[in-house]
Amino acid sequence: MRWSQPSLDAAIRRLFPPSWTSGLQMPNLEDLLNKPPYTSFSDWLQARGIAQEDGGAWAFSASAGWKAVALGQQRGALHSAAQVEPLIGFGLSQEEHFRRAQQLAAAGSSPWTEAAASEHDLRFAAADLIANRARLREHRQDTRKAFAELADRCAPLTQQLRRFQPPSVQRIAGGINLGLVSALVIVMSWPDWRLPMRFVQGFQVVGELELTHVYERQSLPPPVPKADLLAASESLIASIEAQRPLEDTQFIWDSCVNEHKKGFGEAPTTRQAFDERYGQGGWSPIPAFCIEQSCGKKRRIDNGRRGGQNAATAYSEKQRMCSAFQPGLLARLVWEEAEAAGVSLAREDIHLETGGEDLPDAFRSIPCQPADLDVNIVAVRRPDTNEMFYQQLDAMLFGLSSAVIQFGRWGRFLEALGRRILALLWSMYVDDGNLTDADRARGAGQHLAGFAFKRLGTPFADNKRSPMATTGCFLGVDHDMSLATQGIVEFQPSGKLLTKATAQLDAMVEDNMCTPATASKFRGTAGFCAHAFWGRVGRAGFGPFRQRQYSDVEPWTLAKAW
Repeated sequence: MRWSQPSLDAAIRRLFPPSWTSGLQMPNLEDLLNKPPYTSFSDWLQARGIAQEDGGAWAFSASAGWKAVALGQQRGALHSAAQVEPLIGFGLSQEEHFRRAQQLAAAGSSPWTEAAASEHDLRFAAADLIANRARLREHRQDTRKAFAELADRCAPLTQQLRRFQPPSVQRIAGGINLGLVSALVIVMSWPDWRLPMRFVQGFQVVGELELTHVYERQSLPPPVPKADLLAASESLIASIEAQRPLEDTQFIWDSCVNEHKKGFGEAPTTRQAFDERYGQGGWSPIPAFCIEQSCGKKRRIDNGRRGGQNAATAYSEKQRMCSAFQPGLLARLVWEEAEAAGVSLAREDIHLETGGEDLPDAFRSIPCQPADLDVNIVAVRRPDTNEMFYQQLDAMLFGLSSAVIQFGRWGRFLEALGRRILALLWSMYVDDGNLTDADRARGAGQHLAGFAFKRLGTPFADNKRSPMATTGCFLGVDHDMSLATQGIVEFQPSGKLLTKATAQLDAMVEDNMCTPATASKFRGTAGFCAHAFWGRVGRAGFGPFRQRQYSDVEPWTLAKAW
């Protein structure tokens, strides 16, 4: 697609109410957006004979079975949701079935010889890497210059739009480059065209969430009305205040104090203060508890299920995210595109590297719309006085179903930016990012991603960066790309997880004790390890732990195996 300046102006203005951009001289973008890297993905689609709309975020609809095949796995058959359609149909005689099987074998045809099922923009990034392999580092640097120029030109639009952010939204999203996001929505033909507006007005916490068109549609029952949520608030508050103090009360209180220090919300205050602000029964809190993650880190969970906020939320789209084995798919795409172009990765000495990034305080980067702040209030007990306090936050909370959906909109956009504009083999699982690139780029791809995200106003966490290397860890699973150019990527559970799981088993044996809580923690740790073993074979021994967690009664001593 090629743009004229008038059509660009009109497209950007349509994203917002007319009064917001009235009298504003729109940035001159015609010369910039009509050449690479901004035209590269659409040109690639056209060259492959793929219609522009079929290259959209919503277009990739391969079954779970074919996605697993792309990673070398068969997860189901027959009536399984992850089935792969048989190459030889049913109802044949044994002789006919055998004959057709011989024909397929002679032709070398099987599900494993099919091209990997992947999004178009991921395959585009792989093709771009191969096409620019001779000057990959310079190619990444050229893209960085073009992105910097676009960001600079969009600055006046950003300043104009920030004038319309309510104070609570500006505290959370005041650093987002609104003009740049708007221009990228237009040039990528991004279907979630309301995204820039939400960073001005805020995102929904409850209600029927608007369609984004970046995920598959699904049918769910309507949400509980917000009025019903508020009507039940007095009984909810009474039950929260009557609850005995939790073991992690100090941790939960400290986390809320830190929220205020970081600027994500107000300081915790009394129930009376909120009654005066919203009226008695005009606000509804969210109880909180603490979990310990498999890595040993504690996290506060704001219980949207008990608070009723999740029941008061409905969404008509089903999120889809990658797995820990995504680096294997990325390597396979590079190998397939090299083969299609007649390029020998080994002969040209092209080796793949992997790197990782993390978006800090992910959900706290998504501002709530002011109309829903009255149900975005955390209930927290003050340890020294045992009194209940309440804290209103301006950002999405971890534990609300709406927070997952709303951050998913942003994450999906950032993922598409990395692939379609930056031409990187970039994938995101919520706030965790993984990048695969050729070693001859000498880290330029990772620098490009970091630069672009910083100019967008959502920089990576420096202390969680994994520099480009032949080995890496994504979602708790280690991977090794030393042999990727030979079609081999090795995976194994993270060493830290294996050490922790072994220590938990040793402690059970030493104490001759396994309580339901211990069984639950071990299943969480070992389940993550099992995910990284072929066919999840490590899950075979989970039955007794599941029984101990849910149905056994005291004593909690270990059963004898003889």
